[in-house]
Amino acid sequence: MRFLKKNYKILVLISFALMSLIIGYFHEPWSDEAQSWLIARDQTVKDIIFFNASYEGCFPLWILIVKVFISFGLNYEYINIISTLIVVIAMYVFLYKTDIKPVVKVIFPFTFFIFYQYNIIARNYSLLVLAFMILLSLYDKRHIKSASYFTLLAFTSMISFHGMLISGCLFFELLVEEILKFKKDKNINKKVVLFSIGLILIYLFEIYVLFPRQELLMAMNFEEPFKDNFLHILVKICAVTTNSFFLFLNIISVVFLSIVLFLVKKHNQNRMAFNLMEILMIIQLFLIRAASHHIGILFLIIIVEILLNKNNKIIEILTVIVLVLYMILNVIACFNEVNGNYSGAKEMAQYIKQIEDFEKEDVYAVGYKTTAILPYFERNIFDNRKDAYYLWSSDNLELSLYVYFYENMNYDTFFKEGKYPKYLLIQNHNLTNKDKKIREKIERSKLYQLKYETEGENFYKASSSETEGYILYELIK
Repeated sequence: MRFLKKNYKILVLISFALMSLIIGYFHEPWSDEAQSWLIARDQTVKDIIFFNASYEGCFPLWILIVKVFISFGLNYEYINIISTLIVVIAMYVFLYKTDIKPVVKVIFPFTFFIFYQYNIIARNYSLLVLAFMILLSLYDKRHIKSASYFTLLAFTSMISFHGMLISGCLFFELLVEEILKFKKDKNINKKVVLFSIGLILIYLFEIYVLFPRQELLMAMNFEEPFKDNFLHILVKICAVTTNSFFLFLNIISVVFLSIVLFLVKKHNQNRMAFNLMEILMIIQLFLIRAASHHIGILFLIIIVEILLNKNNKIIEILTVIVLVLYMILNVIACFNEVNGNYSGAKEMAQYIKQIEDFEKEDVYAVGYKTTAILPYFERNIFDNRKDAYYLWSSDNLELSLYVYFYENMNYDTFFKEGKYPKYLLIQNHNLTNKDKKIREKIERSKLYQLKYETEGENFYKASSSETEGYILYELIK
């Protein structure tokens, strides 16, 4: 018992790393993971920063990190090793550099968003986990360790659009505090002024890099009715499922988390930066985009604010309950990962490779999610795609084909002189009726026959967020 008490930190860290590698072994990368890999693999550093970043909507720190690992020979199927390495470092900071209660340190690393969503799934959000753990260790010392704190703010802003918002809120809070301090003692903190100028220059550079291009293709939530957006976000947050017990588990975890946050704010533990972050994240979810993996950022903001709370037994007990609930959700997600397919991309890629002389045949892809198939090939095999990665542009030829199938257009409007591609590959996605209509249109044409179909499901909490299957059609001779 004494041994466990003395060495629990290293045991938690080793257990986290080993379990991450085991669960990660069963994970199949999906389209978003593939997109980052393909850009990193095929583009130069200059193009990644000054071309691709504006289409992807976030500073390409993650993609540049992926590029480094590719240069060392990492295989695409093990891309999650990158995110696991980052989150393991984050957990080291959490375990050894914060004064959080031991019981929380044991449970927190194995909660859903930390262990599964931002660790097993290789995205730039793993960097946000690291940023928040460093924030947890530095926040109360931000005026003392200003160099470290400003370095953290610069790092956070380079992770994603959300990271820029988070960094900006923390920077604004620090400036307000320094101004109030100056009014009181009339002393200028020259280090803070110098660091602030440097950080502002970094922000300006990021804005320059990310400034949207005229042809940028992006669906915005504000274009949809408020009621539809609200219901969509509510469904995402509660992870709605047909299983009554799992649905209850999803909802009760959100309810308890909200109660703890309310109590923290009620007990005069309000922190300006966290209030701003929470408000801006909610606005972002309603006005821009609300994917399942974006919900976890709000969780990180809230949980770090809660963990910064000190010396309140009721809040501490309720926090442990919240973390246990999210740990159960993590166990269910890991079970689904081991026993199911996160994506049907690898299976479809293996089938295409077995087609005789497939490299000489036309393969036309329809939909962004078909991107997940391309990392399994050394080159781009889609004839209607200029590059292997998907370009979020209104000039995208693949988008033209997608619109063509969805709208009521004649085949010969798109395929001139009857030169139809031998193979059509479409995504089987459940978030929109468009893919269903595309499938129906292809099959009604009597020009194509079903060749092969795969299934995949993106696991989220105790349910799934969307499907990622694929359907391959062959031209009838």
